[in-house]
Amino acid sequence: MKEKRPRLLFIVQLPPPVHGASLMNSYLVKSDYLALRYAIRTLPLRFAKKASDIGKMRLGKILEFARTLIRLIYELTWCRPELVYITPATRGFALIRDYILIFLSRLTGIPVLAHLHGRYIPSKESAAAWFLQKQIQKIAKAICLSESLASEYETQFGIQPYIVTNGIPDIVYNASNPSEARVVSDALRVLWLSNLKREKGLHDLLEALMIVREEGGDLITRIAGSPASVSTESLCELIQEKGLSQHVEYVGSVDEAKKVKLLSDSQVLVLPSWNEACPVVIIEAMRQSIAVVSTTVGGIPDIVKTGKTGILVPPRNPRKLAEVLLQLSNAPKVVARMGKAGRKRYEEYYQYRNVENDLGKILDDILKPTPSKTQ
Repeated sequence: MKEKRPRLLFIVQLPPPVHGASLMNSYLVKSDYLALRYAIRTLPLRFAKKASDIGKMRLGKILEFARTLIRLIYELTWCRPELVYITPATRGFALIRDYILIFLSRLTGIPVLAHLHGRYIPSKESAAAWFLQKQIQKIAKAICLSESLASEYETQFGIQPYIVTNGIPDIVYNASNPSEARVVSDALRVLWLSNLKREKGLHDLLEALMIVREEGGDLITRIAGSPASVSTESLCELIQEKGLSQHVEYVGSVDEAKKVKLLSDSQVLVLPSWNEACPVVIIEAMRQSIAVVSTTVGGIPDIVKTGKTGILVPPRNPRKLAEVLLQLSNAPKVVARMGKAGRKRYEEYYQYRNVENDLGKILDDILKPTPSKTQ
């Protein structure tokens, strides 16, 4: 007789829009490994149609939330999952929304596993967010993305979450020896790849590029991503105002194929974010043997090893960022060596099968019968 698989309900953000959490969740719901072990039903969270809608309250989102609540009540009462897995937001109205979903799930006595893809930063203005985060930690078991983030959550909320680092599937691309092939060009080819948000360090990058140009550095920079808190028009105006029109190209939104091509044509990924958890784009760059320049925030220092796979700088520091880019523009062999080391690190730690294995172990640990259940 075939063994019965445990019933799980996944409540997860899925594209569109594409961002780190929705991309990781899309891999999750397509996982053959997990599908063979568990009977999974998915309740998708699709409240924003595009990146610029994230964080904005609209009537359509309220109606969609009402539909989501009805579907959740049906799943909890009729399908009776043995575990609810959710990827909650860490701030704003989305945090309130996800707390309600978690609270309703716990009312039925079903355990909840909250996979924290974001990073919570306390501030004087975020007392309500802190309270909701604290409540989530009380009623749900938690997963975070790195050891550094686990330490933050332990300090802020007194919990010890499970750790599952992000990981992505490998791909086949033109990489006979990519890191060496990129040494040929005189100008260092730099890529910024993310949704257009100020907190991703976009303005800091442009300021740093202006410093690099003034000091005679030779860089070719491309910016790719969908408009979000920064519009296409304001970005193009800023590029022109800073005198970077001949040095910086905005290539617009990109699909998966174009993203892979952009990464293949680049030597350095730069992501000078102010706040991050475990950026998937950094792992994508390492997968394609690209050196990384980023910041010392969140879980990034757990991914990027300074001097080996890239260089980290303090956030909000365009001058230091410019110094690093100038340094790398004069050291193409160092850049190539960092790219190779990044690829090796990806192969060892950040392939998607690691995520599947680690998550499977956690699910089994939570689902295993307790003495009270077996008596």
